[in-house]
Amino acid sequence: MTFWREEFSQEDINFIVERIKSSRTLNSDGNVTVSEGLGQFSDWTSLIVSASAFPAPSQSIRNKVIVDTILSKELPQNFSERDFKCLAWRLLNKITNDLRVYRVAVPIWNKPRFLCGTKKINGVHLNITPSKNSKIYIKIIRERADQQGDNIYSIHFNDQVIEDLKGSHLSLSSVKANNPEDAYERVTTAIYELLGIVNISRDSSKRWRLSFRIGGKLPLSDVLIPPHITVHTESGQLATKGFWYHPWVAGATPNHVPDEKIAIWDKNFRYLERAINKSPWRGECKNALSRYFQAFSNPNLEEAFLDGWRLFENVSGSRKEAIEIKIRRSANVFKDHKEHKLLGVHLALRRNLISHGHRVNADDEEVLLFQMSRFLVPYMERFLLNRLNLHSLKEFWDFLDLPHSAEQREKEMKNAVRKVELLKKANSFRASGVK
Repeated sequence: MTFWREEFSQEDINFIVERIKSSRTLNSDGNVTVSEGLGQFSDWTSLIVSASAFPAPSQSIRNKVIVDTILSKELPQNFSERDFKCLAWRLLNKITNDLRVYRVAVPIWNKPRFLCGTKKINGVHLNITPSKNSKIYIKIIRERADQQGDNIYSIHFNDQVIEDLKGSHLSLSSVKANNPEDAYERVTTAIYELLGIVNISRDSSKRWRLSFRIGGKLPLSDVLIPPHITVHTESGQLATKGFWYHPWVAGATPNHVPDEKIAIWDKNFRYLERAINKSPWRGECKNALSRYFQAFSNPNLEEAFLDGWRLFENVSGSRKEAIEIKIRRSANVFKDHKEHKLLGVHLALRRNLISHGHRVNADDEEVLLFQMSRFLVPYMERFLLNRLNLHSLKEFWDFLDLPHSAEQREKEMKNAVRKVELLKKANSFRASGVK
């Protein structure tokens, strides 16, 4: 099983191991100290976390395995790369088997009526509509209220945020995890995936928006996570004094969606959900949905645009392929492919200008974000649905690389037929024993 990422050469790995070895001292009492200080140690730890590719259930577990390996008395002073990997594998096995049940409370803003009941995603038991009369629900509500009233967090939990939280729907999830951070990461990954399907099922109908809101512009997507996620023990007590939160613009008015539109939304959601569950590239779909939710639920519209662009790059081809190929490929899902190719070129340019500090002073971040949505969502729908029953993601990309022009496709078909005939003749020739 692979331990290191292919982007790092063996020479790179050897260099990292030597630097960690030189800054690490295994004392006679079994304690490990680092000579270069916590800053340098953190730098090299971060680097080796990035270089690692072993299958960890969450990023927090990956970080823990690497740090625990470096600081373990079981790792010799003059350790080899093999020593490091062997101990890391053992610790990974130990940590992933040292689990306890946690409950994670995640509020949902604008939850549609059809999103209810329980779901199991990646080992996480999501209860979207828990009983408000259950002892565990009442206990968790009290714990959260006490935390919201703590003077330490008074700046975060202002009156408007408290009102927004009261207007949200609280979901409860249970998961077996190693620690609270691990539980948070596992549950939110599952929630992001689910809400990614919910939002993309509705966002395809959005074309543009022009806001003049004094309190800050709202995200493109409607179903959001308000800023108070808490992790609890199995009995309902807070598992940690802290909490997690998403960027949030307070004071939004809850959406009212008419019944007929809710019915369409529900139908689209269930259609997408079924297609994803049987997709040959299901893992990539789930990852894309999680990233979609995070991008388009962000009220910082510039960050949302950049995250949307990164998602596009991820789902439209491999990292080694040029962006021009990816734009042409994604434009091929549209009937008017020339217009959408031009839109893709425009978005790529604006992304590069923003990333390199040459932002166009046009005050059009909201326009850009909706353009990004119009460019990405139709492609994402085809990526998720796989209506042609293709067998792999590479086959999907190869299909979109085929010419848009009927004449060019006919020419390639003739060339393909000619190539098949030549291959048959080659088989016959070789089978005859002629050298």
